[in-house]
Amino acid sequence: MILPPKYHLLVLWGFAVAQPVYDLMGRYPAFLTAHHLTGLQILALAGVLSFLIPVSLWGMLSLVGKIHRATGLVLHTIVIAVLVALIVYAAVWKLVTIPWVIAGIFATLIWLLALWGYTATRAGRAVVTVLTPAVIVFPAIFILTEPVSKYLFAPDATPKTSTARAHATPPIVMVVFDELPTSVLTGGGPSIDAERFPNFAKLANGSYWFRNATAVDTRTEWALPAILTGQYKIVGQVRAPTVNDYPRNLFTLLSGTYQMRVSEPLTDLCPTDVCSRSLRSASLNTVRRLILDVTTVYMHIVTPPPWRAKLPPINQAWADFGIFRMDQRAADIDDYGRHRQAQEFIRSIEASPAPRLYFMHSNLPHMPYEYFPSGTIYFRHALIRGIHKRNNLDVWSDDSLALAEATQRFVLQVRFVDRIVGNLIARLQQQKLYDEALIIITADHGVSIRAGDLRRGISEVNQRDIAGVPLFIKTPKQKRGVVSDRNVELVDILPAIADVLGLPLDWPTDGRSPFTGPERSHKTMFDGWRQWRLPSDLMIPSDRTRRRWGEETGDGGFAGDLVGQRLNQLQIERPARRSAVVMNARLYEDVRRESFVPAHVVGHVSGNPPGIIAVALNGRIEAVTRTYPGASGERVEFSALLPELAFKEGANRLTLLQVDRLAAGPPRLIQIY
Repeated sequence: MILPPKYHLLVLWGFAVAQPVYDLMGRYPAFLTAHHLTGLQILALAGVLSFLIPVSLWGMLSLVGKIHRATGLVLHTIVIAVLVALIVYAAVWKLVTIPWVIAGIFATLIWLLALWGYTATRAGRAVVTVLTPAVIVFPAIFILTEPVSKYLFAPDATPKTSTARAHATPPIVMVVFDELPTSVLTGGGPSIDAERFPNFAKLANGSYWFRNATAVDTRTEWALPAILTGQYKIVGQVRAPTVNDYPRNLFTLLSGTYQMRVSEPLTDLCPTDVCSRSLRSASLNTVRRLILDVTTVYMHIVTPPPWRAKLPPINQAWADFGIFRMDQRAADIDDYGRHRQAQEFIRSIEASPAPRLYFMHSNLPHMPYEYFPSGTIYFRHALIRGIHKRNNLDVWSDDSLALAEATQRFVLQVRFVDRIVGNLIARLQQQKLYDEALIIITADHGVSIRAGDLRRGISEVNQRDIAGVPLFIKTPKQKRGVVSDRNVELVDILPAIADVLGLPLDWPTDGRSPFTGPERSHKTMFDGWRQWRLPSDLMIPSDRTRRRWGEETGDGGFAGDLVGQRLNQLQIERPARRSAVVMNARLYEDVRRESFVPAHVVGHVSGNPPGIIAVALNGRIEAVTRTYPGASGERVEFSALLPELAFKEGANRLTLLQVDRLAAGPPRLIQIY
């Protein structure tokens, strides 16, 4: 029996929309955790995605058909055609590696053939009828298989407090940053760059700085549980970053002794009853942000690869990437952004008669790069240039300008992290807690910016950038800093805390205290399911490891002598027609410097595009850049980052100049915006 065509809409919707979204969420459970979805909300999501939306669409088409049968049939055919197209094109973009134009033609032919088979043949409709169980099977597989099933059916873990009591109960402050390599702080040298990162240098001067410390995983959803449990992940075992999957961790260990103030935006490792009054990372309205994010993820699935550059990026965070308007994005970052999380966490630290654990996992300096060192936002809602996919991994291109810009923006954001560390130290001193506190500052893993190499995956070239992470442990009453080149891994943090507290661990760990435990002979790090065995002295500095991460200002080696010059002192040609277009140009009309400055200037040039562009603000040249082919290959684009202090309150005047180098004399300057 062949079902009526109206029922086929549910089947095709399942293949075209529901299953691709289920597949992504099932493979990346951190997406669910980042949105802090409960089991009931996940069930509701599956119900809406698999039933409510397609049934509503079906109902509307049926209503139109009752009013006007011919119109209803036409609309039904159009919807079926769109769903078949989504299935075919998404599959082609995923499976075919030929040039996208040829792949698009190939996909169109398959789509037309499939559409003809469905509309013109009984066999085509019979195939869809046979696939009807998918309407139930797809959401069932999503809900009933790990790791999603653990969000729904696993009982809440109860704290497994150690039977032994701690000999000491100092205040504990632990901060885990994200994508922060040691090499950016040191430049590969023996000490921290105190000029760029004065607060990290100050922290090192009064703590144990384990200079040879390394992460154990390249993915936050596995790295953070490893830090908090002291255990490596089990290869092949998919686990959600929740307390149900990791019932023995730092929070459950200390829950019987310590009050908790915990901020963990991407994990749920602290039991609800323990952290019910703890800090919860501020976020956008859950429903709104989830709808936007799921929509954005789906658009990346079905959009041709070159056009994805025009979509909000989904590889820079686990949530809140679905906000399309630049001014709204800036406002939301100011209200709910990562700086707000840090501010609220630091403000929560206060003297207390009861021992407290203050813990924060900050998604800084992870992409997106959006902060100046002051904390002012300049975010431009666009991909970091120079990144492409290879085997589903981010790889840097050989574009030297794109890498220089990415490095510049990254270092600026790391300097903001340094400011957060300074504010944390100041708060502890203000509350008279610094001297007696046990303080741990680290990062879950590093990141690399090298031409032609992986951004987050490990390679033979970037091991120091990915594996090497800062680890500072200030013990109670410690006055003088100690630099240690001991072979330390982040699974050693939990045993170190237990060691300082005099608290025996009641579960086996892969970590060992860096203060008393035996030293291991090599380093272990996981990249996906691959386990790397790294040399024990990987992060010990030497002359060959020196590499200072980019300069925060500069001109890329071209026309840099123009930076700082006033326009009224230069000879500038002003043609009647201007050939440049600046994205979100209206943002320069009313700047409020306390929260956001549109310092990342992005746009495109028409006509005969120049090679070099000087960017002036309020009559002074602040940056020089060169143009590059756009992602789609259809136009020439430019990008430049202006200094924060170049902006003034209110209206700011932006000017773009084409720079033509002449054989002799000063360059020819032509105003193009």
